Order: sequence, then structure tokens, then C-alpha cells
Amino acid sequence: MKGLHLKTNPAAVGAVILNSFGKLSLEESAAVFSLSSDDVQSEKDKIETFQKPSTPKAQKFLEMIKE
Repeated sequence: MKGLHLKTNPAAVGAVILNSFGKLSLEESAAVFSLSSDDVQSEKDKIETFQKPSTPKAQKFLEMIKE
């Protein structure tokens, strides 16, 4: 995600997508990308936190991204 001060692990993000939208468990999706389930869970927590803005400025930023 360009321009954000959020460090992401691209492989873990892929595993999270498989877990969220596919029918794979967290452990199975981590195994597909040769990652530990802790890495994938950590990335999943980051994504869930990013989707819940805590300030009005963050809410406005999220609305701008969605447009």
C-alpha cells in the first residue's frame, strides 16, 4: 500500500486473503505460502485494525480511499 506508514508482509497478506475469501483455515493458508500461522494472524490483525478508523481524520482518509 503505497504512501502508508504500515509495514506489510505481502506473502502473509496473500495468506490472509485465502483465509478470508477462500475456504482454507489459517494454518492451511499459512502453509501454502510457507509461513507460520503467527505471521498470518499478525497480518490479519493489522488489516482488521486498518478497517476500523479511530479518529475523524482516519475516517475521512478511509472514505477517500474507497472512492
